[in-house]
Amino acid sequence: MPPSCSSSPTKTFNDTFITKLNKRTFDNKTNISYTDTSLSNELPIEVFEKIFNNINSKGKEYILTLHSCLFVSKDWSLSTMKLLYSNPFYYFKELKDINKIIDTLLLCLNKSELEMLFEHGIINSNFKNINNNNNTTTYYNYPKYLKSLYYRGFLSIIHSWIKTRNLDSNSDNYYNDSTSTQFEMVVRVLLNLIFRESKQLEKLHIGSTNLIWDKKELSCMYLLMSNSLGISSGGLLKNGLCSNLDSIYLTVDCPMNNFLPLLSKQCRNLTKICVMMDLHRKSCYTHSPPPADISDIKNICTLISSQRNLQHFQTMFFSNTSLLISALSTQHESLRSLDFYWVDFKDCTSLIELAHFNQLEVVKFRNCFNLKREICEPLLNNDWENLCYVDVINTDCFTLREWARKINIKMCNSGYNSDESDNGKKSRSNSLDKNISTKILNNNNLTIITKEFKRNFQIEE
Repeated sequence: MPPSCSSSPTKTFNDTFITKLNKRTFDNKTNISYTDTSLSNELPIEVFEKIFNNINSKGKEYILTLHSCLFVSKDWSLSTMKLLYSNPFYYFKELKDINKIIDTLLLCLNKSELEMLFEHGIINSNFKNINNNNNTTTYYNYPKYLKSLYYRGFLSIIHSWIKTRNLDSNSDNYYNDSTSTQFEMVVRVLLNLIFRESKQLEKLHIGSTNLIWDKKELSCMYLLMSNSLGISSGGLLKNGLCSNLDSIYLTVDCPMNNFLPLLSKQCRNLTKICVMMDLHRKSCYTHSPPPADISDIKNICTLISSQRNLQHFQTMFFSNTSLLISALSTQHESLRSLDFYWVDFKDCTSLIELAHFNQLEVVKFRNCFNLKREICEPLLNNDWENLCYVDVINTDCFTLREWARKINIKMCNSGYNSDESDNGKKSRSNSLDKNISTKILNNNNLTIITKEFKRNFQIEE
C-alpha cells in the first residue's frame, strides 16, 4: 500500500512553492510572525499586487522573492499565492522537490476523485478518510488561481511524484502497466480538479515531452474531458477545460490527428495562437522538401479557421504555406499581428490575401525562404492604414525588404520608432545560419531559437 500523503506544513526552501497553509496558520501566532511595517499597513493591497506582478526575476530567484512576501500578512499572502499558483508547473526544473505540489493538490480533491486514486492504489485508506472528514482543509483553494497550464511540466511533475511514491520504484522493471495506469489516473483526476475549480485558465502550453512511456496525444486528449471518467461519448465537449482559453502555445512534434480536430471544435475563442511545427524543423533548417504527410498542417489550419476573434498568430518551422495563408484569411477582420519564423513559402503563389487584413499592425518575416518577387509584389501596391511595423530579417527577397523599408520609414516620419528590424540586412543570427547544415549532419541539437520564441513557448534558457 503506498504511503499516505503528508499534510503538515513545509519548512525548507524546496517546499516553499508548494507550502500548504491550513485555516489555523494565520490565527496561531506561534506559526507565523508578521512584519509590522507602516508601509505594508498603510498602502492599499492593489499597489502591492502591481509590484508583485512586475518583479524582475525568474525561476528560483522569482520563487524566493515571492516567498519572502508570503508570510507578511493575509493580504500579501493571498496576492503572492495567486501568483505562485497562476502558472505552477512551469517551474518543474527550478525546484528540487516541486513534485510535492501534487500532495498539496490532492488535499483539494473531492470524494469521487479520491475514490478513483484509492481504487488504483495511489493513495491509502487513511489519506482518503482524513480528506473525506475534512480534517486537512487547505487555507486556499489553490487550483482556483491557475491561469496558465504548462502541460509538459504538469506531466513531468506527476511522473516524478509517482516514481517517488511507488513501492516498486527500486525494481528493474519500473515502467510497467501498473505505473502507466497510475500516471493516467493522476493526470485525469488533477485535470478534472482544474476543470472543476479553475475559472481563470487563459493560457495552455503543450510542448514536447521526453517521458519514455508517455503517449503524448492520449495525454492531450484528457484536456478535453469534463469529468474524471474521461471524454464524453460524443467526443466533443462544448464547455471543457479548453473552451475559455485566450492563448495556446502548441508544439507539434508527433502526429495529433485526433486531438487537434477536437480542440478546434471546443476551443473557438482564442486571440493568440503560437505553433511550432517541430515535425518540419529539419526541412526548414536545410531548405529541403517538407514531410509528405500534411495532416497536422491541415488540422492547424482548421484550428485557425474555427476562431471567432483571432488577433495574433505566430509560427515556426511551417511548410505548405498556401494552406496557412488561406486559413489566416478567414480572420482578416481581427488579425493584428503575424509572425513567420523559419517558414517555407515555396508553394505560395501570392501574398495578396494579406492586403485584406484591415486591422494588421505588425508583420514579421524572419529566416523565411522561397519568397519570390511575384509572391511579395502585391504587398507594395496596397494602402496599409493600420500597419505600423514590418520586420524582415535574413531573407534575400529584395521586394519584401523594400516593402518593409517603405512602411518603417513612413511610420518613423509619423513618430513611430522601432529598432527591431534590419530590413534584410545581415543580423547577428546570420552567422548562425551558415552552420545549420553542418550541425544537422553532425546530429547536434538545433537550438537556433530567438528569445521571443523561448518566452512564448516557455523554452528554458
